[in-house]
Amino acid sequence: MAINMQYAINKVGLGKVLIASILGGLTKIIGIKGVFYKIVGREVSGLDGFYDGAWEEYRDIGIEIPLYPNQVCNAIKDKLGITCIIVDANDFGVVILGKSKDLKLTNRILKKIIKDNPASQLKEKTPFVLIRKKDNF
Repeated sequence: MAINMQYAINKVGLGKVLIASILGGLTKIIGIKGVFYKIVGREVSGLDGFYDGAWEEYRDIGIEIPLYPNQVCNAIKDKLGITCIIVDANDFGVVILGKSKDLKLTNRILKKIIKDNPASQLKEKTPFVLIRKKDNF
């Protein structure tokens, strides 16, 4: 976890990380989770990687979220013709980071569609999930 904290310090500064750590620890005692990540922000909370125990191949690799996720989705749509969204999904929740301009579903509906984290948290997962429209959707 030390490498994750160093990443957070490099991204948002030592002061913010210290405040987030103190408030996050205090609020966790009273049953409120996720305060640390709310304070440090999306860039830090969206980091994937540095999984030395579970995923050996990601021991020393961190994967950042895209700086401009809507633009990435639009580029995918323009070049490949695929409507897409970029999400940060895990066992704690789903954050819609970006979506292509042709996608008219609200973020609330998109979160409901992927709330069960279809990519899972397992080593065998793929970073791409295809979602097809059902007749009753």
